[in-house]
Amino acid sequence: MHSCRKDKALRQQGKQERSARPRKRDGLPRAPLLGELPSVSDG
Repeated sequence: MHSCRKDKALRQQGKQERSARPRKRDGLPRAPLLGELPSVSDG
């Protein structure tokens, strides 16, 4: 049940960050994004 809530929070944060700086994400790599949610990739 907790993972569900975390998924929603992570998704919301990612959407906000993408909208906040879509240009920067193009120049910078997505390494920090993937490392921020390692458990999501596992599940």
